[in-house]
Amino acid sequence: MSRMNVLDAFDDVYLSAARPELVAGRRSSTRSLRWVHASEQLDIAPLLRGGELILMEGV
Repeated sequence: MSRMNVLDAFDDVYLSAARPELVAGRRSSTRSLRWVHASEQLDIAPLLRGGELILMEGV
């Protein structure tokens, strides 16, 4: 299994079709992802340990 980082994820054909926007963590965008989550929780930071990509609708 190959490692994926945020930049790789944004290049994925399905994810890039949604035109995602990186709003935080630009300096860490080349670190390997451990998990990808979908969440609408506003204050999710205390629940994260590092290496997560959070997908939000952004309404």
